[in-house]
Amino acid sequence: MKVSELLKHGWTIARLVTLVSLILASILPSMSGTVSVRGSSSSTFAFRDDFNYASMSNMTGSGWTTSGFGSSNSVGNGILSLRATYENDYLIWSNIPSGVSDWTVTLRSQDVSSYINYDDLRLVVSTAAHQYTWTGFALFRYPFEQTPIISTCSTTSASCYPQKFAWDLLTLQMVAGTLSAYINGTLKGSYAEPDPNTYLTGIGPGANAYSSSNYDYITATERTTLYFGLGVTPSPLTLLSQQTGSPVVQVDSRSGFAGSVNLSASAAAGGPTATLSTSTVSLQSGASATSTLTIVAPRLTVPEKDFVITITGASGTQSRSMNLTVHVYERTPHTPILIDGNGNFTLANGVRRGSGTATDPYVISDWDIDSSTSYVIPTFVPEAGILIRHTTAYFVILSVYVHSGLKGYSSYYGGCDPPCADGIDLQQVTNGYIEQNTLYWNRYGLALTGSSNITVIGNNFLQNGISGVTTELIDDNSKMNRWDGGYPVGGNYWSDGVHVDNCSGPAQNLCPNPDGISDYSYWYDRYPLMNPSTDPAVSLNMSFLDVTLSLSGNLNVEWATKTVTGTITATEFNNTSQTVFSKTFMINFTFSAVQPRFLIVVSSITTSLATTCKVNSSTSQVTCMLTRDPDVDHDGIIGLVDFAAIAYAYNSAVGDTRYDPSYDLNADGTVTIVDIGIVGHDYGLPVFL
Repeated sequence: MKVSELLKHGWTIARLVTLVSLILASILPSMSGTVSVRGSSSSTFAFRDDFNYASMSNMTGSGWTTSGFGSSNSVGNGILSLRATYENDYLIWSNIPSGVSDWTVTLRSQDVSSYINYDDLRLVVSTAAHQYTWTGFALFRYPFEQTPIISTCSTTSASCYPQKFAWDLLTLQMVAGTLSAYINGTLKGSYAEPDPNTYLTGIGPGANAYSSSNYDYITATERTTLYFGLGVTPSPLTLLSQQTGSPVVQVDSRSGFAGSVNLSASAAAGGPTATLSTSTVSLQSGASATSTLTIVAPRLTVPEKDFVITITGASGTQSRSMNLTVHVYERTPHTPILIDGNGNFTLANGVRRGSGTATDPYVISDWDIDSSTSYVIPTFVPEAGILIRHTTAYFVILSVYVHSGLKGYSSYYGGCDPPCADGIDLQQVTNGYIEQNTLYWNRYGLALTGSSNITVIGNNFLQNGISGVTTELIDDNSKMNRWDGGYPVGGNYWSDGVHVDNCSGPAQNLCPNPDGISDYSYWYDRYPLMNPSTDPAVSLNMSFLDVTLSLSGNLNVEWATKTVTGTITATEFNNTSQTVFSKTFMINFTFSAVQPRFLIVVSSITTSLATTCKVNSSTSQVTCMLTRDPDVDHDGIIGLVDFAAIAYAYNSAVGDTRYDPSYDLNADGTVTIVDIGIVGHDYGLPVFL
């Protein structure tokens, strides 16, 4: 109802004034002395709260949220008193507009604790990605860091810390990605924030456990000079090896900035590629613009790795940069796996294929598993990344990375230090094949209990153990299991093994003749590998006649199923470095020999060559030999016809009627026993055309 209508109904001005006064009197005790200015999208943000509340309930009712609060905290007469007991207490104000990336937050505080503690004061500032806690002498950044990013006291002297019962101004300031910490206007340290998302999301006071602190006021202001903000979402970015991601770079006009901003993105050599959808954005005052950043992760040769993309914005004399962390996994993350009984070999439990028979085993492969998050009822304590119990079906665990968090909390995993769970646990299990896995920072890398017919080959056991004692494995039935593939296939890599390789042979007594296998056994592994096992990588350049052949690619050898898969790109160059042939071959075959071999045919206009390649099982190295194509009848098989044709030309030379260059496989001008040996060596090999 309008005022004029109230007056028509007999209300007087005096009566209206009295009513308004009563309303104000009822709500004023719950109102704070806060001034929040945000007139338009182009104006700067400013906030102040003098803690003028009648009670804690009035304070929380006006928009403050609490964490860990007990009943002994109070507010009155413009003073907020925090009396923490068993845990840290916080009050957080989060009614902050978006886009405030450069800011200053100040808290007037007083330590009134009777304890000797010197870290009782807390200024808490949250951004889109992190929370900072400034005590006046130490600045903490969460998550990930467990030690201060700024520490100003290297002595236990009380004079180094905020003084008891004195009023201090704690200030944190973020400008262009640099965080600075002050006490009473004195700079105590700065930190270059690697995460690009510095947008302010929350501020407030806090108190350490068993402390008493008073707070007078808190302010938050945005940088007043014209500037543009820079951010990217999501951050950090997580990708699988060779996967593409598309984070969005956002550019904001702040404090009235208007103009064009030039964007660029770069990464170190060998890292991800980064391409912006647009390299220039135009901003009006108070507006924002975006550019999509297309990132392609590199192929990893380790289980996981962090890379940094540097994103820079520039406008006139103003420039700012930020770093986007790209966390690349070699394998897809999966929750810990529990299989109890044959019926639980399912897709949900990480099984990718197979039916559980000897010729078609269940295959659990290519997962990244944090074993520290495994909990098995009723213990509710971490057990193992993969726990299999009471099974008789045939199965393979292949190319899985299992870790108990990561050592020293240095990863995006929560982690546990020391390790708190096993890598792989097999209990009363038969017919398993454990191959090419990486087991890192677990209690036991692999634990076999009451299990038999288990083969363990080509795995990497890295820093597994309990309380500083290495415990890579346990096997209470070792005579019924196999911990290596015999010689020369080899066994596994052990980070604490004896890495000496002077000799070779089944007894390692042919010296000096290193073979990639340690001269010393490791528990039940007779042939430990000298280096961590990896999927074979192909990178070769070979010359023959007047051409050069380049091979590049990667292979995957599954010893359990005797299968080789992968891709190899062959490129042929002539003597003037021109490309005369290029093709990517899809490699897929089974083998029965100790070391798998195959043949790739390269047929250009001028030549028909072939390269015979072999995978060394103990070193994972691929070696190749380049000759003329031994498949002389070009039927895709190295068979009797090829052997007979070359035998017919035996002992012929250039100029003889029986001589044919295509039978002279090593191109020395004569068909000799060497050429017959080549076709005999390649006889029956899988051929890729």
